[in-house]
Amino acid sequence: EEDIAFSGEAEASGTDAGEYDMGIAVEDFTNISKNFTNVTFVVVEETVKLIIEKAGTVTVTITEKSETYTYDGNEKTVTGYDVSIDNALYGEDDFTFNGTASVSGTDAGSYDMEIEASDFVNNNNNFKEVIFVVVDGQLTIEPNDEEVVVTITGNGATYTYDGTEKTADGYTVEISNPLLTEDDLKFSGEASAKGTDAGEYDMGIAPEDFENLNKNFTNVTFEVVEGSDKLVIEPSDEAITVTITGNGATYTYDGTEKTADGYTMESSNALYTEDDFSFSGKASASGTDAGEYDMGIAAEDFANISKNFTNVTFEVVEGSDKLIIEPSDEEIIVTVTGNGTTHTYDGTEKTADGYTVEINNPLFTEDDLIFNGEASAS
Repeated sequence: EEDIAFSGEAEASGTDAGEYDMGIAVEDFTNISKNFTNVTFVVVEETVKLIIEKAGTVTVTITEKSETYTYDGNEKTVTGYDVSIDNALYGEDDFTFNGTASVSGTDAGSYDMEIEASDFVNNNNNFKEVIFVVVDGQLTIEPNDEEVVVTITGNGATYTYDGTEKTADGYTVEISNPLLTEDDLKFSGEASAKGTDAGEYDMGIAPEDFENLNKNFTNVTFEVVEGSDKLVIEPSDEAITVTITGNGATYTYDGTEKTADGYTMESSNALYTEDDFSFSGKASASGTDAGEYDMGIAAEDFANISKNFTNVTFEVVEGSDKLIIEPSDEEIIVTVTGNGTTHTYDGTEKTADGYTVEINNPLFTEDDLIFNGEASAS
C-alpha cells in the first residue's frame, strides 16, 4: 500500500436513506513503486458506497377537529386537524396536505370534514411506507330547544244574513323566533268555512293540525287565537211582515158538509219562507148548516223559528179565515093537509085533530116549522 498514492477522499456521510459515493475511483490511485511498472488498479464497485436503507413503516394519524354548537341561524365552522406520528424521526414537515381541512354548516345536523388519506402526500423517502390514517371529526349543530310560539290567527269574518253564501278562508301566522318561518310549517286542516244561514261555522283550524318541519327547533308550540277561526253570519234585523190569508170559502147551503182548509202566506222578503215559522192553530173549519165558521187562524198562533231573521210580524187578512155557508134561496113549498073528518050526527061529540105536512125539498123538514095554531075541532 506504501507503493500507492491516493488523491481522492475515500469517505462518504449521509443521514437520509440512499446511496452515498465514498469518492474512490481508479484514477485517484497512482503507482509510486519504482519496482513495478505495470500496475492496474481495480475498484470493487459495491464497496465504495455508504448505503442508508429506508426505515420501516410510519403511521401518521390525522384527527379532524370537532366542535358542537347550538343552532342560532349563524354559520358555524370547524377548521384543522391534529397530527399524531408513531415515529419521532418523521415530522409534519415531511408530508403535504392537498385537501380542505374545514367544514361549515348552519342548520342542525352533523357535518363531516371529509378529509381523505389520499389528500396527504409523503415527502420523506427515509421510510419504506408511510400510512395516513384519518379519524373523522364533525361539526355538530344541535337543535335549539328554546320554546318557539307560533300564533295562528284565522281569517274569520262576520256578515249579516242576506241569503247568499259567505266564505271565510285562510289564516295568518306570527312566530316568536324569526329563524322559524311559515315555510317550515305543515298544515293538514282546512282553514275554510262556508255558510248561508245565520250561525257560526268552524274553519277547521286547530293546533294539532300544524306540524313543525324545521329540524333546527324541537320545542315549537302552536296556539290558535280563540274565536278567530269562525265564519259568523248574524241574523238580519230587517222588519219582515208575513201576511196570512186563510183559504176561506163561501158556499150555498145544500145539506152537505162544507170545509175550508189551510192558508197562503206572503212575505215582504222572498228569503223568508213558510219553513221559517210554525203554526199552532188549526186552520180548518167544517159545517153543514148555513152560518159562519171560524178556521182558527190568528196572528198569535204563528211563531218565527228562523235563525236568519229576528224581527218578524204576522198579520192575518181580516175575514179570510171564515167558512161561510149562505142560506139557500130556493123556494120551499110546504103543503099542509088538515086531518079533517066527516060524521053523521048521533048525539055524541066528534073530533077532528092534527095535520100532515108535505115539503118539496127533503132538506127542509117538519122540524124546521113552528105551528102556532090549534089543529083541533070538537
